[in-house]
Amino acid sequence: MTPAVERRGYGVATAYILVIGLIIFLADTGRLGPVAEMIRRVPYGDAVLHALLMGFLAVAVNQLLNGRTVRAGRVTVLLGTLLVVAFVVIEETTQLFIASRTFSLIDLGADFIGIGLAGIIRRKIQK
Repeated sequence: MTPAVERRGYGVATAYILVIGLIIFLADTGRLGPVAEMIRRVPYGDAVLHALLMGFLAVAVNQLLNGRTVRAGRVTVLLGTLLVVAFVVIEETTQLFIASRTFSLIDLGADFIGIGLAGIIRRKIQK
């Protein structure tokens, strides 16, 4: 990969992380309004969106970390994937304490599915 393409990839990854932060801020402050309503009207829309958003977040973080891995016993795991898993667990759990949000194990499960698929795809691409 050329340095220019690599820098562009870092820029896109960083921008995506900022967008995720903005979405969480808007949701936490109850400002998603019509967007949230539209998502609720689509069957499983919220779960699918969780899987996509967190899957792409894992891709972005792994991109920024250049696919760095860590070993946990015999298992090698992408560091970005672990960081995103920790982030989504914390973020979903904080929803228990925010009036405008609703904690959901379904959302958390969808997050994990998206993150897991992103990790699998990343490893296949790296080979």
